[in-house]
Amino acid sequence: AAKVEPAIPADPAIEAAVEAKLAEMTLEEKVGQMTEVAIDILGHWENGEFVLDQDKLDNAIGKYKVGSVLNTPVVGQTPEKWQEIIGLVQEVSMRAIGIPCVYGLDQNHGATYTLGATFFPQNINVGASFNPELAYEAAKITAYETRASNCPWTYSPTLDMARDPRWPRDRENYGEDAHENAVM
Repeated sequence: AAKVEPAIPADPAIEAAVEAKLAEMTLEEKVGQMTEVAIDILGHWENGEFVLDQDKLDNAIGKYKVGSVLNTPVVGQTPEKWQEIIGLVQEVSMRAIGIPCVYGLDQNHGATYTLGATFFPQNINVGASFNPELAYEAAKITAYETRASNCPWTYSPTLDMARDPRWPRDRENYGEDAHENAVM
């Protein structure tokens, strides 16, 4: 088998810092870092805008050391509002444990949770085009617009295979063919 080089080469200084941080963490902190919560439990809606509750945020990250937050607000936010929300989450995380919180937006066919962003067809439709360049360009634009909202991670692409149309998220992948999913 051909050896594949990692996309990001190992950096001994970074690896040593990671190992040192892990060595000082408690088991509870490590479990917390593997926990992901939905943003909904950390705030509420006020006049059509999502507002973080500082006490809930401090409790989740400060007490339980939660390491990841995913978005689920029904309504998109402006890039400026995402800057505020994610910035506050990161501020609390760095103060509480010294590790950035992994914040992800579920941007499967464009930056759908960012107001004013570009929407693309669902991935099942992109898969039907059999055009991997189209999939690449859509993902590139989505990544750019998501990062412009201060969000370093998007839950995309979905690499499941649609085998049962009753599964409500079958439209988020490229189809039922393993080869096509790999190419797209």
